[in-house]
Amino acid sequence: MQLKEAISLIQHELPEHATVWADLGCGDGLFTNALSQLLADDSLIYAVDKSNNALKHVAVREEIKLEKLALDFVKDVLPFKNLSGILMANAFHFVKDKDAFIQKVFSCLNENGYLLMVEYNSDIANMWVPYPISFKNLKSFFETYEWKTRKLNELPSRFGSSMYSAIISK
Repeated sequence: MQLKEAISLIQHELPEHATVWADLGCGDGLFTNALSQLLADDSLIYAVDKSNNALKHVAVREEIKLEKLALDFVKDVLPFKNLSGILMANAFHFVKDKDAFIQKVFSCLNENGYLLMVEYNSDIANMWVPYPISFKNLKSFFETYEWKTRKLNELPSRFGSSMYSAIISK
């Protein structure tokens, strides 16, 4: 996927003032960079990945502050409070116990904070996507917590099916 496609997938209305985000499971930072193109100047993004090697490649536009953290977002304690948003692009499908994990994530967000997710629109596991969640099941999952889920965009995936983006909010 190219940066332009990543931007189009996650593009939505964002505040015109600086905000603070975490990108969990950021990998080499394609979606971290895409998010940085959409945020107001002086916003901060915490790029989180368990691979120090992947974090070396994460870059954002110069008007955005970037902090890189090497930790396992599933197993480790998340050191965040009062985040405006959490981006999880191709990362939620690595979470087996989604209920326990989401409680951890909710505690990191401010009262208006929300999740921005990108996932494969499939419920069929494979070695690269061990715990997939289609948009239909993502929406049902968050309804149990009384959070609203809205699909933003959907693009064909070169691995079959499609990829969708969604905003999850109170």
